[in-house]
Amino acid sequence: MNGQRLLRNRRVIAGGAAAAGAALALAAAAWMWAPAQGVPDDFAGAWSGELTQMETETGTFLSEWQVTVRLAEGAASGTAELAGLHCRGRLTLTGADGDTARFRYIETADDDRRCVDTSMLVLRREGEQRRQLEADWRTSPDSVPAMASTGQLFR
Repeated sequence: MNGQRLLRNRRVIAGGAAAAGAALALAAAAWMWAPAQGVPDDFAGAWSGELTQMETETGTFLSEWQVTVRLAEGAASGTAELAGLHCRGRLTLTGADGDTARFRYIETADDDRRCVDTSMLVLRREGEQRRQLEADWRTSPDSVPAMASTGQLFR
C-alpha cells in the first residue's frame, strides 16, 4: 500500500513538474516572439541622410542613396522612403535597448524594381547627441549579393 501511494505521489510530482515546465516554455516563447515595445523617444522623429552601399563579401562599392525614416514615439512601426531609388517600405520594430533600435524593413512600393523586398535596419545613438543616428542597413545573408548600407541620419 505504501508502495502504491509513493508511486502515485511520484506521478503527481512528475505531472506537476511537466506542467510547470510547459508553462515556463510557453512564457519564454511568448517573450521571445512578442512584439517589441514601441519606438523609444530618442529614435522618434523624421531622420534623413545618405547611405553608402557595399557588397558585404567583396567590399565593392555599389551606390549611395538618400533615405528618410519616420518613426513615432511608442509606435510599433514606421516608414522608410528611399529617394532616388523610388522605393518605400514599412519598418517594424524588432527590439530596442539603450542606444540601439532594430527594425525589419518590408518593401511596400518599388516602381523600378531596384530595392530588396526585406532587410534589417539597426539604428545606434552615439554619445549624448539626440539629433544624429548611425544607420546600418543590411540585406539578409542569403541575398545575392549580400549588401550593407551605412551612414548617418539626422533629425
